[in-house]
Amino acid sequence: MTKSNKPRAVRDADADLVLGYLRKTNRPYNATDIHTNLNGALTKASVTHALDKLAEQDLAISKTYGKSVIYSIAQDDEEVVSPAELGQLDNQIERLTQKLKELKENHVNKVNELKKLHSTLPTLEAQEQLSQLREQNLATTDRLAQLRGDKDQISSEDKARIEKEYDTNFKLWRTRKKLFNEIFKTVTEHLPGKLSDFKDELGIDEDPIPIESMLVE
Repeated sequence: MTKSNKPRAVRDADADLVLGYLRKTNRPYNATDIHTNLNGALTKASVTHALDKLAEQDLAISKTYGKSVIYSIAQDDEEVVSPAELGQLDNQIERLTQKLKELKENHVNKVNELKKLHSTLPTLEAQEQLSQLREQNLATTDRLAQLRGDKDQISSEDKARIEKEYDTNFKLWRTRKKLFNEIFKTVTEHLPGKLSDFKDELGIDEDPIPIESMLVE
């Protein structure tokens, strides 16, 4: 490393405030970060002006990365990093930046996959169960209608048993339908677009028969 021989110039209050912050944190920042972290004590323009002034006086070191200018405090012993060392640091920063970008992209992909799984698998399971229950209920309804229309061929005991079976199946159907609606509401809570369109896409139909009106009296 080599030592800088530039004299220290007189600073203003804004530059002193920014310099004090850089010394306290001892970390690299851009002007926006410093403006935010100072809680509005200085305007962003004042922070930028102070940083440029400190860099001119070798009290701060500036480095441009793309469209951003990063500032850090100069070492108290006035040692200046050599060009070779700066080159190594630049390469390291570039590698880490690329790695961070890859990790962020991978994270986004995993989050999207998880959302897709949460929004499809439970819905398809519930849809299959609901379809089976509809078939069972329609079959039970048809059977009960036939039995009611031909009273001479069934005893009162059989009728009571059948009606009890129907009532049990109906309660089971209603419970599972409620469960399906709750699951569907949960997995589609943040789904964009209309829920009716999503139901059509999955082949989910509302009950065409008002089965609640068919309870045995």
